[in-house]
Amino acid sequence: MKFSSPAGHRTRTIAAALAVSAALVVTACSSDGDEDAPTSSATSAPTTTQAQAPLPTAAELGDLLNRALDPALPVEEKAGTVQDGAEAGELFDQMTRAAQDSGATFAVVDPVLPGDTPEIALATATLTLPEQDPITVDNAEFVKQDGEWKISRAWACTLVGQVAEGGEENLPVFCGGDPAPAPAPEEVPAENPAPVEEAPAPAPAPEPAPEA
Repeated sequence: MKFSSPAGHRTRTIAAALAVSAALVVTACSSDGDEDAPTSSATSAPTTTQAQAPLPTAAELGDLLNRALDPALPVEEKAGTVQDGAEAGELFDQMTRAAQDSGATFAVVDPVLPGDTPEIALATATLTLPEQDPITVDNAEFVKQDGEWKISRAWACTLVGQVAEGGEENLPVFCGGDPAPAPAPEEVPAENPAPVEEAPAPAPAPEPAPEA
């Protein structure tokens, strides 16, 4: 029966422990290296975001409404307040006349919110009539056209359909309404009418001859 010396057993035990420790260190370093690679790649990837265009203020949008309704402002200047406003002459006439007849005033209140695209802004407008509580109009729509904020064509037509005389049945052509009928032509009398000839008077009956 053989006995191993205590020194030799202790030496083999220490060597085995060192081998296990070395293997763990190598595994850990390999794992750390694998994790660092994708992390470094992810952080170096460029990221881009689309900048949101600045929204107009409620005061600016309220000024658009007031200018569109101002009877003293020429139609040529009002054209810049509504989307495609160069075609909207009749629309401005109806809006201005309705506001004057009813005494209505408009205002836009905060908040002004972004729409579906950066070129659309939504807000709440208030319609005030004499001796009546203000009426809230939600989702008043404004669009950015040619670099300027304007009342959207759709909302301008909705607005005129609510306040104009005749309502939606009297929309301007700009909003899809029927064109006004052409006036009937006037009858022009003849300058030199022909003289009317009078019938000749009947000849008098002959008198009876005297008796002999």
